[in-house]
Amino acid sequence: MSQRFGVIGCGYVGSAVCRRLRLAGHDVLATIRDAARFPRVEALGATPTLLDLVSDQANFSFLEELDGLLISVAPTRQEESYEEVFSKGIKNLVQALKTCPRQRPLHITYISTVGVFGDQGGQEVGEGSPLDRSHPINRLLIEAEQQLLDLQGPNRSVCVLRLGGIYGPGRDMVSLVQQAAGRPISRDGDHIPAWTHLEDISRGVEFAWYHDLEGTFNLVDDMRLSRRQLSNIICERRGLPPVIWCGAPNGARVVNASVSNAKIKRRGFKFLSPSMLGLPTQSGDVISRQARSELS
Repeated sequence: MSQRFGVIGCGYVGSAVCRRLRLAGHDVLATIRDAARFPRVEALGATPTLLDLVSDQANFSFLEELDGLLISVAPTRQEESYEEVFSKGIKNLVQALKTCPRQRPLHITYISTVGVFGDQGGQEVGEGSPLDRSHPINRLLIEAEQQLLDLQGPNRSVCVLRLGGIYGPGRDMVSLVQQAAGRPISRDGDHIPAWTHLEDISRGVEFAWYHDLEGTFNLVDDMRLSRRQLSNIICERRGLPPVIWCGAPNGARVVNASVSNAKIKRRGFKFLSPSMLGLPTQSGDVISRQARSELS
């Protein structure tokens, strides 16, 4: 049955969700801040509408007709700050959702990041693990999550999907690592990041809506390698010198945690891309047995 779905933030993630839900036969409305981008949105099969979350004159009337909503926003203008988007912008949206007259249920999916875990020393973390409020950006992101989760109630259900670093078409992380071979990089090579393929993100948003997921879920793939382990595998495959990891600059926002995706898997979600290497990996494995065999 065709329903009406809104996408606030039609960037890399929002565009993929538009395509998926249009192919599924749904009516999709996507917000953008520049009318010059209307043709790009229309090419996705979606109906474009202008919206600037941080504006005091933002028009949220389109919310009344939606069955599902994706919120995927970030600072995109040079002069724009995280404070504007995740404080003022999210507050404007939350207030609009609170006061919006509802004739039918609305499911809201909010795209967040596992970056809110911060530096956990590489230990395993799940949705209920402590979050890092020491970094000012993480504080804003955590507050934005909570504001949206507090909307949960009659005729409104809310799901927060925390993503890792995004890879997919146009974001070939393996190629980027190869380009960094032999070069100094200002990151800590022993930190464990998390990753998510674009197709699994769009599928995850669709899954959350169809299954009316509520609460917070880590939508990350199975790979639990440090940056050094990952880059060594990639560089050894190509006979390239290793990346030189120089450590993160003081005050840098970092994530260093083995992020569990068990919760969303228990709900029945299956990842199409368990890792960007196509290899099953586990926390603590320097290189899996399959990886070693491919490198030999």
